[in-house]
Amino acid sequence: YFSSYLIRTEGILQEPFFETFIESCPYVIIVKSIVFYIMGLYKSNWRYISVQDLIGIIKAVTISSLIVVFAAFMFARFSYGYSRSVFIIDWMLTLIMIGGSRCVFRAFRELIINHRVGGENTLIIGAGSAGELILKEIRNNPLSGLRVVGFIDDDFLKCNKKIHGVKVCGTTGELTEIAHRLNVKEVIIAMPSESDKVILRIENICIENDINYGIMPLSNSSILDKLIQPGVKKKSKPDCEEESRVLEELVPPGVLSENK
Repeated sequence: YFSSYLIRTEGILQEPFFETFIESCPYVIIVKSIVFYIMGLYKSNWRYISVQDLIGIIKAVTISSLIVVFAAFMFARFSYGYSRSVFIIDWMLTLIMIGGSRCVFRAFRELIINHRVGGENTLIIGAGSAGELILKEIRNNPLSGLRVVGFIDDDFLKCNKKIHGVKVCGTTGELTEIAHRLNVKEVIIAMPSESDKVILRIENICIENDINYGIMPLSNSSILDKLIQPGVKKKSKPDCEEESRVLEELVPPGVLSENK
């Protein structure tokens, strides 16, 4: 709010703007604090900020600004010292500072995660919603012991594209060549809509190349009603208890070494 006055007055905050700022600042702070609290801005987790969170921030900032403008009009009638441009600038700066700070925090965290070293080189078979979810869970779980180096998908339109910075390296027909080139040790099959024949073909390729593999059941996800594909053993209960959150539903490649 103070910055908006400085911008409006080109850095020289003199009368009557200074007096108006002193009088109105406490009310602006109170109104914004109450609105932000009611709309849950103080409860959001910066680690998981998403587009929905940004929309919520825009709503909260806009509503608080409208209340402040309405109060200024009702009680002061925008008398001399109350500039309409101040409220517009204040809305923009508040939005940038609140939304921007959260986005910068998320970007910095993603940068650290993306450059995290260690873990077995892993390919995700399936560059769809299921594969994206697996990538997020692996990145959010430092104990997974996996490092995703690429996607594989039979949709040629997805090839050479990137999902959260990870490249779709090619199709399942190129799996052997890609696995050797990227020194892949683990493969996660995230293709819930594919037939058993396709899944078995991928399994055979993994077995022939001595690559551990696993299949993501995602039983609680809306994108998959089926559980693990037929013919593949599920994890035992003790194994599930060792993993965290969504990864306890993921059949990790390292655990499924018995598939060989």
